[in-house]
Formats: sequence, structure tokens, C-alpha cells
Amino acid sequence: MLMFSLEMFKDPVEWFGLIAGVIVVISFMMKGEIKMRAVNFVGAVLFIIYGFLIGSISVVLLNFILASVQVYKVIKIGKGKNDEKKDGRVYWPH
Repeated sequence: MLMFSLEMFKDPVEWFGLIAGVIVVISFMMKGEIKMRAVNFVGAVLFIIYGFLIGSISVVLLNFILASVQVYKVIKIGKGKNDEKKDGRVYWPH
């Protein structure tokens, strides 16, 4: 059973998870794909650490995959193989 109380906010591990969540949310409000992905990567890494702290393999695995996707996409952008044009439209190959 899941219980919420103000006591949980005294736990530094919960604060760590909340900070990670705030960083991820902030990343989605950023302009510039590389900057957004870099900040999102930081949030995912913090969630990986949080997952280890709470003993949740699902949190660790999900955020490891998300962090890997962010690295892959930034590398792809750096090589000029981005699927989006400068105006934001997605290119669909024929």
C-alpha cells in the first residue's frame, strides 16, 4: 500500500528524486534540441542514481535507456544526420 505523508519529505533520497524530476521537466521547456537533450540526460542520470538508492531496477533500466537515447541523438545531430529540418519539420525518406 502506498502511503503519502509529510514525513517523506524529510528523506534526502526523496528530495534527490524530486530534483531529478524537476530537471527532466525543465528540459522539456528548453529551446534548442541539443540543450534540451543534455539537460534531459542529466535528469536521467540522476534518476539512475535515485533508482539505485531506492532499489528499483525498473527506474534504473528505464532511465539508462533514456540517457542512452539522448546520447545517441546528440551524436547523430553532431554528425549532421538529424531527421528534423531547421524549421522543425520531420523529414520522411521516400
